[in-house]
Amino acid sequence: ALTAAGEVFSFGGGSFGQLGVSDVGSMPVDADNCPYTPTPQRIPDLTGVVKLACGDSHSLAIDNRGQVWCWGANSCGQLGIAQADDPRVRKDPEG
Repeated sequence: ALTAAGEVFSFGGGSFGQLGVSDVGSMPVDADNCPYTPTPQRIPDLTGVVKLACGDSHSLAIDNRGQVWCWGANSCGQLGIAQADDPRVRKDPEG
């Protein structure tokens, strides 16, 4: 969800990092043992967002400077990154 102030909140299933939150380990899990959050959580480092798009396992945002942010699964290239070792990829140090 995108607020008028440019903040992004995410909720639902988070098996592929598509929620953009780092504390997946503390989330409850569903019947398939997949983490989820039933209540919206703000993505703290993402501000000034003007457009937001979400797929089944990935999310993208454009901020007010024109920068594109994407996160989640990239198994079919949906993040627009061909190689996992691309220097533009920043991975959460906790995995």
